[in-house]
Amino acid sequence: VATNETDYRVEMKVGTGPYSEVLTLEPDATRAEITGLAPLTGYTFRVRASNAGGFSAYSGEAPASTPANSSSPSRSSMALICGPPPWTTT
Repeated sequence: VATNETDYRVEMKVGTGPYSEVLTLEPDATRAEITGLAPLTGYTFRVRASNAGGFSAYSGEAPASTPANSSSPSRSSMALICGPPPWTTT
């Protein structure tokens, strides 16, 4: 956990694709919700802190898969719980 961060940057990749930044979180944030995920899809998340000196190293990867959701695929979401490593998804 960072002690002098100005924000956290959350990155996500789909399957084995490249990472892309999907959220910027406030300092000391401990939770984020990622929305608009496709059903039956594997995702991997990682986080790093940012401050005036640059970026921290990335967190460990947190893999997760979305369940089937045929009634509303655009509403699939996942919560990323940020605390002391390891990072977790729910």
